[in-house]
Amino acid sequence: MKNRIIMFDRCKMSAMRRAAIVLAISLGLTGGGKLSLAQVDSSQFYSQKATEYFQQKNYTQALRAVDRALSFSPGSADFLVQRGIINGAWGRYDDAIKDFSLAIALDKTITDAYYSRGLARERSGNVEEAINDYSLTISVDSQYAPAYYNRGILHFSKGLYDLAINDFLDAVRLNPTNAHAFLNLGHAYRQRNNDEMAERNYTRAAELNPGYAEAYYSRGQVRYDLKKYAGAAEDFKQASILKPQMANAFYNLGATYEWMKNYEEALAAFQDYLKYAPKEDSERIEFVREKMKDIERKKSGVPSDAPLAPTIKR
Repeated sequence: MKNRIIMFDRCKMSAMRRAAIVLAISLGLTGGGKLSLAQVDSSQFYSQKATEYFQQKNYTQALRAVDRALSFSPGSADFLVQRGIINGAWGRYDDAIKDFSLAIALDKTITDAYYSRGLARERSGNVEEAINDYSLTISVDSQYAPAYYNRGILHFSKGLYDLAINDFLDAVRLNPTNAHAFLNLGHAYRQRNNDEMAERNYTRAAELNPGYAEAYYSRGQVRYDLKKYAGAAEDFKQASILKPQMANAFYNLGATYEWMKNYEEALAAFQDYLKYAPKEDSERIEFVREKMKDIERKKSGVPSDAPLAPTIKR
């Protein structure tokens, strides 16, 4: 599954949240004791520098800066989250998990820590603990849409399609402009053999993002299976226009045109497939070459008992 959202990019805090952190640190509410205003200013200065380095992808300097911030306010859960995000973006997932866990120990209501730890655990291959962290995020903040979305992706990967559907439904309820969530909701409905609902959600994804080639491609697949061949052809064609390197779109377009007995268009689509097909797809490339010969014979009125080209489901 693709099209993940909101990864390790939450290093920059809002002005309101920063102001709240400054107040908490100055009042000694972060577990590190009361600090002077000079220390607060210094910790905020280095945190801001860490954000700037992070945005430049200079993770070495970003870590040094956030460590300096923590030296002035060692009990700051927010700075620990910031360091964890930097470690996660750098691929140092074990260090990131430790930072997020320390932050949670200091503040059990900090949703970014649970969510980001889930991301780190997911990226390090610990799916079950990642699901648990996304669930903890939701238990702290039931409006945290990305946690539903990411948990849905993992439920889908485990074949838990009903749970995935529920997660994606919550994700689009909370963020009705998330085209990726609608696309993956469509995928989950497909796995439950509900093609009508899949088509509806692929349509919504395409409406939200008219440049979303995967939405058209997926809707083309479901429309083909629903025997809506003209609509399927339109979708595969649009997908191929938006993303010419998507060789499978050309292949499926050719297969659909062959079914419709539009042989000229089928030949053109298969020719485009051969242009973009990866070399390692040698078996299908050879099949398409033979299929094009078969279509040429059909054009000439020669009967053929060769099977129609099947569409590609991925």
